[in-house]
Amino acid sequence: MIQAQIGIAMYRDRTKSVPDKILGGHGDAAFADYVWLVSYNLRLPKKGSAESLNGIKAPNGKGATSASFKPFNLKTLDGTSKTLQDYANKVTVVSFFFPKCPYCNVDLPEEQKIYDKYKDKGLSMVWINILPEQEKLIASWLEEHHYNVPVLVGASMDSLSKDYQIKATPTNYLIDENGAVLYFKSGYKPGDEKSLEAKIAAALNIASIAQLR
Repeated sequence: MIQAQIGIAMYRDRTKSVPDKILGGHGDAAFADYVWLVSYNLRLPKKGSAESLNGIKAPNGKGATSASFKPFNLKTLDGTSKTLQDYANKVTVVSFFFPKCPYCNVDLPEEQKIYDKYKDKGLSMVWINILPEQEKLIASWLEEHHYNVPVLVGASMDSLSKDYQIKATPTNYLIDENGAVLYFKSGYKPGDEKSLEAKIAAALNIASIAQLR
């Protein structure tokens, strides 16, 4: 995290000495006209440790892991209970989001395109809302953006954070038909959707993504 601040002297009303009056000084509060402050915070993992995912080593720097994705039992917007098995396919993308998340609203349109492209080739996708208080926004949000990816609700943010290492949104998992995690990404930066698509294509044994475009 990088922060920058600037303080600007807007008004001064302090007692001026004779030299201040002669030379145009600021009196006995001679603060600078501008003050710049820049700071940063850097979080580092403890030496020799690794973030854990359900007790197994979490995804490495290349986005791959041998961890197993923890099954869930959640609900659709109409209250129907669903489990992970209801969405299991050759590969499945599980994305954690909330409707007002700005990064989700950049990433999820790209995920919708990926879903449309690969859903007939062995891909399933499901989005899980992490903020119960925004559940009432989801139906209109789906309609507004013309999304047809299944959405699940009903879990608390605390339980999701604990079970799925959610530290930023969107958090995306790609899992195979046995529940093994093939790819993990927390947060979003431009180009992440290309990495996800490449992982999907590889898992589906599709040699060239370009051939499908």
